[in-house]
Amino acid sequence: MRDTLMRVRDLDSPSSQEEDVLPVWLIAGGSGAGAASASATMLVVLAVLGWLTGAGGSESAGVTVAAGLAGWAFAHGAPLRLDQGSVGLIPWLLAHWPLLCAWWSAQRVVPDPEATSPRLRGFGGVRRDVAVAGAAFVAGYALVAALLAVGAHLGGARPSIAFTAFGALLLAALAYLLALLPTYRGHLDALAPRVAWAWREYVPQWVAAAIRPALRATLLTLALGALTVIVAVAVAFPSVTAVYARIGGGVVGATLLTLAQLAYLPTLSLWGASWLAGPGFTLGGGTSVSWGASEPGIIPLIPVLAAAPPPGPMPAWTPIVVAGPVLVGILLGVWCARRADGTWIGRARLTGAAVALYGIVMLVVAVAASGSVGGGRFAHVGVDAVLTALSLTGEVGLAAFVVVGLAGLRLRRTGAGARDRSEPAASPTTTTSTTTTSPTSTKKAVPKKSEPNKAGPKKNAPKKPEKKNAPKKSEDETPGRRLRPRRSKPPQDD
Repeated sequence: MRDTLMRVRDLDSPSSQEEDVLPVWLIAGGSGAGAASASATMLVVLAVLGWLTGAGGSESAGVTVAAGLAGWAFAHGAPLRLDQGSVGLIPWLLAHWPLLCAWWSAQRVVPDPEATSPRLRGFGGVRRDVAVAGAAFVAGYALVAALLAVGAHLGGARPSIAFTAFGALLLAALAYLLALLPTYRGHLDALAPRVAWAWREYVPQWVAAAIRPALRATLLTLALGALTVIVAVAVAFPSVTAVYARIGGGVVGATLLTLAQLAYLPTLSLWGASWLAGPGFTLGGGTSVSWGASEPGIIPLIPVLAAAPPPGPMPAWTPIVVAGPVLVGILLGVWCARRADGTWIGRARLTGAAVALYGIVMLVVAVAASGSVGGGRFAHVGVDAVLTALSLTGEVGLAAFVVVGLAGLRLRRTGAGARDRSEPAASPTTTTSTTTTSPTSTKKAVPKKSEPNKAGPKKNAPKKPEKKNAPKKSEDETPGRRLRPRRSKPPQDD
């Protein structure tokens, strides 16, 4: 009886290797939902903290929590609808907080690269476990984001639910890709072999080599714009502190207001870069701040905007600030010259690709750095995206091409000088070798001319048999023609 009970207990209690585990999609979906909830909680805590210290005015606790949720949705690119107008100028630096939370959570659901997994057909041959985990993670994050956007409608600022869900999809997908990067860096064939094959076959090498210099130039342009903003704030520091004193709110209120302004640092950096390039920026309808003059109009009670130049003409030396974009172009030309091959065409096409990519990225950034902060004259605040992108691309591109051209001339002169120095050193050797040769060796063997066949052509000469199944030579195999590269076949899915 005892043996029977022991046998039944062993059957009822599975071993540790046979224990049921949660499916991958459920774990990944829960991680995405947890990342969205954690990042939103932090912003709600900051909003409640400001409300407790009196910086939030006389609003209720529920409205304060809704304001924190609206700020979280706002960080995902969702515009806020107010009673009068809307706010569409997104604080893009604030989006780094939910991105950091999502990236940290996505690292825990990345499948083991050593494990075997089938591949999906029609999706680049990506591993099925990686695709399922990523889709579940993104879906869980976006679902919670939509629910939080619904909760934010209880307050005065109502974010767009559709834009919140779409922004959450993009942010979660980016976080998951960043989590995959350390594992599959340089091993794209193991993750998605068809995508790796298409990249090798259809993307020219000079286009791929132009991506890094273009991104470096973009970051350097924004860094110069941020430096311009910092200098402007330092020059107008008394005016900035006066706005802080007028707003009030104590130490906590001033700290939260400073953090809110820092969230707009990428936007302000693009404004500074646009001012360096020439077009400048606007603070509402009928306003303009550029090289020629400053017409800021009525400035809102935002401390950093008090650093705008006072109304009136700008100094005569102001156009010299174009040296900032020119410096970016010089460095871009140096980077392209180092990565290109030694031919003129190679350097020109790589530089052209880098300048084109730089212009596209700057256009996207300029569009993202503009928007509305209410109704009326504040319906559009920021820069003219097209004019700013064209100005920066023209100035940076012209300087880059000049540097690449000068580098090509320098290399050409260096190569010509090296050949001139090598020719005199080689001439004595050739003369000595020619003088020491024997007279008999200088005589060239004159081939005898073949005499014509006096007997005439043979009438009944046997013909060579023709090969019926002999393969015909293609145009690529004919002598004197350059062989065209043939594309390899894409890898087959498992």
